[in-house]
Amino acid sequence: MTQPSLPNRDRRAVQAGGVLILALVLGFRGLPAWWSWQSGARDAAETAESHAATTQATLAAFPATVDSLEVRTARLAAIGPSLFVGTDTSVATAAFTGLLAEAARASSVRLDSVQAKMVPPGKSLLRRILLEVRATADVIGLAALLAKLEGSPKYLAIRRTRVDPTAVDGPTDQPELLGIHLTIEGLALIAGPRPIE
Repeated sequence: MTQPSLPNRDRRAVQAGGVLILALVLGFRGLPAWWSWQSGARDAAETAESHAATTQATLAAFPATVDSLEVRTARLAAIGPSLFVGTDTSVATAAFTGLLAEAARASSVRLDSVQAKMVPPGKSLLRRILLEVRATADVIGLAALLAKLEGSPKYLAIRRTRVDPTAVDGPTDQPELLGIHLTIEGLALIAGPRPIE
């Protein structure tokens, strides 16, 4: 038995309905996906363009950065002898306390206690060493110690000084001994290997 054939008008209506259904499926499913893809592609292009601009700016600034680095390196090399250099903080601190001990010995000053502290306590290359010093000397010894510290080739700063008499009732024919409290600051360059953070 043969299938009844559709008249041309009905066939065209079925074809138009199929095309309409296909267009609706593509419209509701395909268009949002295409818009999402287009938006993602646009965002990726903007990110790539921004990255390229940053790279171009970095490359353009590179010669000035190298010049600045060379100037700073030369400046650091020039002041290097004025710093307490050590592979770690204990070496730099020992160099500072050694300089103080030598100046005290040459000035006839007795060091009673020396306490050292690094500022800041982190891992920066250039640090300050603070020495809290208690010593005993007469006024001539104190003046000689201060002169030796001031004439040192190292960068030193005396941040605080306090002088107290040790004995008020001492003999008048002998120099009076003084209790000396000093806070002395020096600069340290910690030049040892540091862990990569």
